[in-house]
Amino acid sequence: MTNAVAAEEASDKNVADLLADANQAAADANTAITAAQNAADTLGNNPSTDAMNAAQDLATAATDAVNAANAAATQYVNAAQDAGESVESTTAVNSADAAVAAVTNAVAAEEASDKNVADLLADANQAAADANTAITNAETVANDLANNANPTDDDISTANAAVTAADTAIANAADAATAYSDAAKAAGETVESTTTVGSTTAAATTISDVVSAEETNGTVDAVTFSSSVDDVVSISDDNLIGGQSNFTISMDVATTGVNDWATLVSKWDDSNYSGFWAGLNSDGSVEYWENGNLVAKSSEDAFATDGKNHNLNIQKDGTDVTITVDGNVVVKTTDAYESLDDNGGSTIDFGADSNDDSEKYQFDGTIENVEINGQVISLDTTAPDITKLAITDIIDASGDYSSVTMQGTGAEVGNTITLYDEDNNAVASTTVGDD
Repeated sequence: MTNAVAAEEASDKNVADLLADANQAAADANTAITAAQNAADTLGNNPSTDAMNAAQDLATAATDAVNAANAAATQYVNAAQDAGESVESTTAVNSADAAVAAVTNAVAAEEASDKNVADLLADANQAAADANTAITNAETVANDLANNANPTDDDISTANAAVTAADTAIANAADAATAYSDAAKAAGETVESTTTVGSTTAAATTISDVVSAEETNGTVDAVTFSSSVDDVVSISDDNLIGGQSNFTISMDVATTGVNDWATLVSKWDDSNYSGFWAGLNSDGSVEYWENGNLVAKSSEDAFATDGKNHNLNIQKDGTDVTITVDGNVVVKTTDAYESLDDNGGSTIDFGADSNDDSEKYQFDGTIENVEINGQVISLDTTAPDITKLAITDIIDASGDYSSVTMQGTGAEVGNTITLYDEDNNAVASTTVGDD
């Protein structure tokens, strides 16, 4: 009897201990759930990594505590039933699901926010890099324009388009930087500095200077020639070329087509085929003649007949002759004459050969910005106002009109002044000089 009583008492104690353990485990689980929920509630906006890690640890602890409480309750129930005792209700265990979900959602939201802000920062820096690349491109195009001796309207438009593209890229970079800054502030994060973006001021100034120079100095006596009339502009050679073996001629030429041959510039005498001739063919090729012989001819379409200005440059250095169009070599030969015959006439002719009125040699287009040996040459064909002409002094040094100097006003450099006697006979003439 004594042993049976002892066994029952032991059984009762074991069941009672398991009940107490189950209730304690339930209390611990509820405490852990409350702690996890509190951590989720206090994560707030832009929580730190430590705070998120701590909240996740508490959520995990709450889940483990609930599992432990449920296991303890089950152990108690089984022991009571085995002992034939009445099963008492254990302390109710709350669910950890809400607390765990709150922590999980808060952490996920913060990670998404961090990623969004980081992505926006990366986007802003990339946009800034793209803008700086566009700025560099605009500056390169602008500098190329400035180095172009004969920029066309298309060249200027291309440069302006590069600046416009860069300005658009700058605006995009500014928008991207603002988007990042706003997102970072809204997320409660520290706003980092984005890549510095330059400006198009230098490129725009360079282009503006080129345009101003073109508008102010870009046209020197633009003369329009017509192949249907005997158009020719002649200037006094005045030792510019003569019988020299070295000279350089530069001009801007525009035409929409050539009828057979078209003279651009010549110092030519058909009677003895002396001097030189340079012009265009109907196939767009450039020809250069000396002393009655074809020295060199370019390939077809070397000169564009698009109605736009193209720079033609002729450089003679003894037997070497190089001709460029817009800076590109189209003719290069070493077979020229060492020097020109000095019988090619006293004038340098533009737009036609003054010795030949054949329409096929007439140029149809415009010639401007002429330079010979670096000297700007005026092709001004406007006659002076004769009402303003006045001879202020005549000096007959020898008394026989063989050496006459005249001074006056109203005439232009290159004009010819002829002196007549009382019988209306021309007795002397002179060419107006700079002085």
